Amino acid sequence: DFQAAFGNTITDIQMAFHTNAAGFNPNVIVLVAGYGDADEGIDIPQFGNRLRALTSAMWYNPTYPNPDACLVLCTVLPTLNTTGADNHQAVNEQLRFMYADLYAQGHCVYLADLEYLDILTDFEDNGMYPNEDGYAKMAATIYNAITAASDDGRIQDPKPVDPAWACGCDAQGDDLDTL
Repeated sequence: DFQAAFGNTITDIQMAFHTNAAGFNPNVIVLVAGYGDADEGIDIPQFGNRLRALTSAMWYNPTYPNPDACLVLCTVLPTLNTTGADNHQAVNEQLRFMYADLYAQGHCVYLADLEYLDILTDFEDNGMYPNEDGYAKMAATIYNAITAASDDGRIQDPKPVDPAWACGCDAQGDDLDTL
C-alpha cells in the first residue's frame, strides 16, 4: 500500500516507490501519475518515455523484481490548472499509447480511463480535487480495471513481503503480515 502525494511528478513517484512499496512485492500496481508533470509542464514531449522508465523500475527493480505485477494505468483527470489543461491531452495520448504498446508486448496492463469525469460536477469548487461523486466514479473505474485483470486470470498470487525490508510508509510491524 503506497500513496504518492497529489502533485507528485514521475520522478517523485519513482523515488518513493522504491522506499515505500517495492518490498511489498505488489501483485497489482495502480498508477495514477501525470498530474504533477502536466500541471508543471515537465518535459511533456517525453512524458511517455519517462513513464515507461517508471514502470520498468517497478517491474524490474534490482532488489525486488516483480515483472508479473499487474499494472493499472490511469489517465489524467481534467483540471482547471491552465498549464495542466494545456498538457492534458498530450499526456493522456501518451498514456494510452504506452498502455497499448505494453499490452501488445504481453504485459499485464489495464487502462482505467478517468478522463470522462466532469470538472464542473465531479470536482470540488476549486477544480483540483474530485468531490465524493468524482471519487466514487474514479474508484469504480479502477475497480473495473482490476476486476477485468482478475477475470482474465492475469493477477498473480501475492509474493511474501521481505521481512528485511524497511518500509518508509504507514504500514508497520504486524501490519506487514496482513498486507
